[in-house]
Amino acid sequence: MSQNRTGLFILACVTIGATFLLLLIGGTVNPTGSSLACPDWPNCFGTFYPEMTGGVFFEHSHRLMATLVGALTTILCVWVLVASPAVTRAIRFLTLGALFMVIVQGVLGGLTVLYQLPTMVSVAHFGLSIIFFLTLVLIAFKLWQGDRVSVRDRKKDVAYASARRWLIAGTHFVFLQMLIGALVRHMNAGRICGLDPFLCQGALMPTHGLGHLHMFHRFLAYAVALFIVVMCVRVTPYVRTIGSNGVRALLLSLPWLVVLQVMLGFLTVMSNIGVWQVVAHLAGAVLLLTGCVLVLLRIGHGHQDRLEESKV
Repeated sequence: MSQNRTGLFILACVTIGATFLLLLIGGTVNPTGSSLACPDWPNCFGTFYPEMTGGVFFEHSHRLMATLVGALTTILCVWVLVASPAVTRAIRFLTLGALFMVIVQGVLGGLTVLYQLPTMVSVAHFGLSIIFFLTLVLIAFKLWQGDRVSVRDRKKDVAYASARRWLIAGTHFVFLQMLIGALVRHMNAGRICGLDPFLCQGALMPTHGLGHLHMFHRFLAYAVALFIVVMCVRVTPYVRTIGSNGVRALLLSLPWLVVLQVMLGFLTVMSNIGVWQVVAHLAGAVLLLTGCVLVLLRIGHGHQDRLEESKV
């Protein structure tokens, strides 16, 4: 890896870490009732340095962290463009896309406050934040591994194609569940079923509309959990053929993350949407989604390595 690419990789990883922290801080805003603690935007009570007490602490900390992520993304994008001979066109395109997403995120954040938490804007804000995070992961991966996998070679290997389909489906399934979770949160359906982690108001399916949404999120969680377990069983034989202990360990961690997520879901309900439970549940979801994406990316490179070895 060249010096430029090494520096870019480190910066991409720092930006990923900052974005993950931003997601966790964002997860504290809603359960603490701080979403409108700052009634104006982009300042808070007319200043960029408000008194950091009460809900302002959570809401404005989220804004400050978002500013840092925006600055890091801008630096990353400029550096990639300046170092263009050392990086691929795909990396340049992805970093420009990441910068565009940061700008859109800022606009969505402003609309969320100025229009007093419109549900679909809030959900879109969350969904785009996850896509942005995964884009950074992809940028870091490409800076580390490079672009080496031939599309033609991918299609020739039936086992690889099958593993890839399972992982793509699993990734989309987890992302959908996260969006439904955001909808539950922003429609204030998290507490609608009380403290019962199994039933809702004493019934498996309550008559209340928000109860339907809440229980759909729970039922979908069980479906996602089952799918991830089956996915890992189906993908494991192919992962063994590429001989990567790291990928095997990452793949085997996914079912355990699913079990942890279900337990954290129970704790979130039983704690009446406690702050640390919500944040931990969000962190687990992000890690599960990222794990699926990393296995998907890594098996592609492992597939190429296997092809190159077979030609020797």
